[in-house]
Amino acid sequence: ICRLLPIPPVILWLSKGKVVVDQTYANLAAGGKYHHLLGASCIRYLAQYDRQEVRDAQEPLIYFATVGTFNQKDKEKGERLIFKSEIDTADNSTWEALKLRLDADDRRRPLLVVYDEGHNLTDQQMDLLLELEPDALIAASATMKLPTQLGNEVKALKDEGWPDEELRPHVDAKAVADSGLVKSRIELGGYEAPMEETIDSLIADMHDAEAEASAHGVGKPKAIYVSKTNIVEGNSLQKA
Repeated sequence: ICRLLPIPPVILWLSKGKVVVDQTYANLAAGGKYHHLLGASCIRYLAQYDRQEVRDAQEPLIYFATVGTFNQKDKEKGERLIFKSEIDTADNSTWEALKLRLDADDRRRPLLVVYDEGHNLTDQQMDLLLELEPDALIAASATMKLPTQLGNEVKALKDEGWPDEELRPHVDAKAVADSGLVKSRIELGGYEAPMEETIDSLIADMHDAEAEASAHGVGKPKAIYVSKTNIVEGNSLQKA
C-alpha cells in the first residue's frame, strides 16, 4: 500500500490487548522474524510519537498502540495522555498532531490504520478513528464481525461500486498454516498439584520437545501454564 501512495504514510497499528501489540511490535521491529516483510520503515510505540520525526521522515512510520490509548468517549476530560497538550510549550496533543501529520513540505501524510483482532473494533473506537480521517482501515480477524459503524462505511463503499471481494478479502487458511503462523499441534494437560511440581514437569517436557524439534529441523516449541489462583498448594494448573 505504501508504494502506491505519493508520500510515505503514517501507519497506526492497533489491537485491544497489550500482549498482542507487544508481540507484533517485537516481530516487526528490527531483528524480528517478520521485519523483512515491511521493507524500509520506522517503527515506534505511539507514546514515542514525535512531530519533528514525522515531518522529516523519508520512509513510512509505524506506530503501535492498544485501543485503550485513545478509547475515551469524552476527550475533554483529558484522562488519556494522548489527548493532553503541553501547556508550557503550547504544543498540541498527540491526537491533534496525528490528525495533522505534516511532512517537511506541510503536506498531510496519508494515514493507514491496521486493527489486529478486528472483531474487537467497537462503534466508539470507530468514531474516534474516523476523526483522524484515515486513508485506509484494515481490520484483520479470523472471526470478523463488522460493528455497526464499520458496516456503514463498508456499505457506503459498496454503494459507490466497490465489489465485496475488495472490501472483505479472505486469506487462504492453508497459506497461513504453511507460513508457520498457525500452531499445528497443541497438547493440553490438567493438573491438581503444587505449582513447583507442575512447572518442573512442564520444563522437563519442554526440554524433550525442544530436542525433538531440533532433531527434525522444525520450529521451536512453546509452553505456557495457566493458574486459577496464586495459591501454591492445591493449585489447579494447565500446561500446553
